[in-house]
Amino acid sequence: MPVQVRGHVRRPDRPAVQERPPGIGRQVHHVYPPDDEAATAIAEDLHRATYGLPGPPVLSDRAYRPGSLVHYRYGVFSARSVLDNDGVYSSPLTDPDGACLVDRRNAWYSPPEWAACPFESGRAPVRTAAPEAVELDGRFVVRQAIRHGAKGGVFLAEDRLSGAQVVIKQARPHISATLQGQDERDRLRHEADMLDLFGPLGVTSRKVALFTQGDNVFLAQEHLDGAVLTAWAEQARAADPDGWPHVALTAVRALTGLVAAVHERGFVLRDLTPNNVIAGPDGSCRLVDLEMAAVPGTPVTKAFTAGYAPPEQVRGPMYGPAAGPEADLYALGATVLHLATACRPLLGSDDPSAGRSWDTRVRGLVEVATEGDAVASALRPMLLGLMRENPARRWDLRRIGTFLDDLEPLPASAPNPQPRPATATGGARRLSVAGQERLLRDGVAHTLRRMDRDPGARRLWPVSGFGETADPCAVQYGSAGVLALLASVLNTSDLDTSDLDTADLDTPVLGTGEVGRGDVVAALRHAAAWTLRRLGSEARPSPGLHFGRAGIAWGLYEAGRALGDDALRTAGTDLALTLPTSWQRREHRGPDGRRRRPAEPRRKRGDAPAAPRRPGPGRHGLVGARPGRRHGWRAQAGGGPGRGNRRAGLPHDSGGRHGRVAAVRPGRAARARGRCAGAAGRGRLARHVRQPAGPACPRTW
Repeated sequence: MPVQVRGHVRRPDRPAVQERPPGIGRQVHHVYPPDDEAATAIAEDLHRATYGLPGPPVLSDRAYRPGSLVHYRYGVFSARSVLDNDGVYSSPLTDPDGACLVDRRNAWYSPPEWAACPFESGRAPVRTAAPEAVELDGRFVVRQAIRHGAKGGVFLAEDRLSGAQVVIKQARPHISATLQGQDERDRLRHEADMLDLFGPLGVTSRKVALFTQGDNVFLAQEHLDGAVLTAWAEQARAADPDGWPHVALTAVRALTGLVAAVHERGFVLRDLTPNNVIAGPDGSCRLVDLEMAAVPGTPVTKAFTAGYAPPEQVRGPMYGPAAGPEADLYALGATVLHLATACRPLLGSDDPSAGRSWDTRVRGLVEVATEGDAVASALRPMLLGLMRENPARRWDLRRIGTFLDDLEPLPASAPNPQPRPATATGGARRLSVAGQERLLRDGVAHTLRRMDRDPGARRLWPVSGFGETADPCAVQYGSAGVLALLASVLNTSDLDTSDLDTADLDTPVLGTGEVGRGDVVAALRHAAAWTLRRLGSEARPSPGLHFGRAGIAWGLYEAGRALGDDALRTAGTDLALTLPTSWQRREHRGPDGRRRRPAEPRRKRGDAPAAPRRPGPGRHGLVGARPGRRHGWRAQAGGGPGRGNRRAGLPHDSGGRHGRVAAVRPGRAARARGRCAGAAGRGRLARHVRQPAGPACPRTW
């Protein structure tokens, strides 16, 4: 018989302990006690078993006892995932009144006010908000957290001795520990050494102080004015188009000088990327985050950023000798390519894999990215010289300097190296007609080949990371954006029409290396039918364009228009007409007539909050409260290395069941989830869908 405990139903035959492989930021054990008595007994046993072992605290949880590795928090560990106001799957908490709430993971212990704690330590007061200021080392007053993570936070602070603003990095103990006995604290001390070496040279910020507080190591360093290179390039180009060639070349010369200064002192950066460069308004640059810098040949753990590391670094062993200066030269070329073109230099896998050499693929990427841009085209020889596969054939710093000297000065309004035809909107094409046709065919062929043709597929196209939590029907990470893409291809392309109505969904696409119009038609029909079926299977609160119903309505409408399918057009139009045009805060009641307390929704940039709607046939609104949601206390213990969660807001184990939990784990802390933005495009229907701004509406279920 199931055991009922405070609204939590647990099957006695469910395993009490789930084991996970130990590793960085991973939990060792999850324990699900059936009631309060078992929870306190198990927590005490875990505390005694792990007493005296090293391990980090868990920011979002409370320690079972002072100094204990056992931690607990009140949160979801099992509930059916539903789409929230962000268009993202999440498992909400259910309060005693039946209202669904977001399970928030703050950087401090913050249980719901109505949750009763069975542990003795739970009787202590809890923090209800982030502290306004924290003093470190009796000198630094922390005013703002830039980010929180398992390995430590990054903060903005005021130095009371000088009155200057500083950046403080924190390294927590036992995080990312290696077989050599090092952890994040050692890496932060190494970064402090790099600041001592390169700060006075103007390569990076100056060290202000390195100190220990508790078991944590903190590094205070000079706050640099400017912007990350990725944002700076876009802003500088838009602010002064005529002065951009001069400023861009100034930045390129500055980057080259920074790399030269590091190499002259016998170090390599190992992770030079646009995000590790701060640029000033005049194009001056300084490096940040030098914890990966090393002497060539010394034993290091492999570290790199995809797109900015050469093949020998990517293919190297997990633990081995640090690469030579040639690896930084490749990264310099990739960083300059991004600076000049805003193109992230990622190379996808070829099919077949042995079809083209690395250098051929890089040349294709560079030529496409730089064509039609004066500055980028002028830098093309340098980019190709730096990003060669063979380290010995890459340009050295002396050759780069000579090349840049020969480019000076570029005219303020540099003419395009090759004329390019204007488009109907007044813009300019980057590719020749033949290049555009190849890009179109290759892109469509890849899209169709990657499509899951199973009618019962969970998603039509594979995604990873954050995309796995997003609505599979939406524009971003879902089918609606591809519906609009394929519809656009049918409406504008000159693909062969001979097989318009003869495509076979069971026949692999591109059997002869070519894609026909019939392939696109068949794929579009299949994707639209799949999207319609999936729409009726769950509620979608988000009305947004990228992550919600507005984008889905647009995709269906455009698909119906391209296919001449009135039913699809009608489905898109009907869905668009259910979108809210206003969303005032109002009272909500569930099916039982009781008032539901609203939860504060999260908002995405560009997405309006959801408006409450009565569910009904063919309506994709919000549904009533679902009674059966269960949650409870969870205890957990940690020991060993760890790093942060992938994103905040998720429970420790979103696949489990609401209830009381004890866990032994290395510890992991919430990390802010990045927002993904993408160009959804604009369709005829989307232009008529009104999404006014307004106050946030309550979340209802």
